[in-house]
Amino acid sequence: MRITDLLKNESIVLGASPADKAAAINQLADLMEAGGNLSDKEQYTKDVFAREASGTTGLGDGIATPHAKSAGVKAAGLAAMTVPAGMDFESMDGQPSRLFFMIAAPDSANDDHLAILSKLATMIMDPDFKEALIAAKSKDEFLKLIDAKEDGNFVAPAAADAVEEAPKADHI
Repeated sequence: MRITDLLKNESIVLGASPADKAAAINQLADLMEAGGNLSDKEQYTKDVFAREASGTTGLGDGIATPHAKSAGVKAAGLAAMTVPAGMDFESMDGQPSRLFFMIAAPDSANDDHLAILSKLATMIMDPDFKEALIAAKSKDEFLKLIDAKEDGNFVAPAAADAVEEAPKADHI
């Protein structure tokens, strides 16, 4: 299963500025609902807050992955949010979070959400990829970056620019 199979255009917001951790979780839950993944948003949100109470999902390095396995989820899904200015999400390293991926898994599901979380975590550990997502100017660009990373074709935007701007050697 691909990340972009689970992450829909309507489940992404770029350039957000939630007031606090609760506002971030609620905004992400709204996005999850907009993507059609929830049967009971209130139950799902309650389960995400319960998961947070057992330990923060603010992973550090500017990344947070709030998630829950919940009876309020009808289909596994993802929601994403960028907060370029960063916000306190009680991350393990104490640094502001700037890139959020919320994961929803149905109660009846096996541990698919853990596989999704693992795949996503591996991808966003690449600092160039993480920064490219945070800097994405459109939802389409955000999704194209994820596809490229999953396909092994991701090139950091700065590196791609450097290649294009490299002076051409004169051949005599």
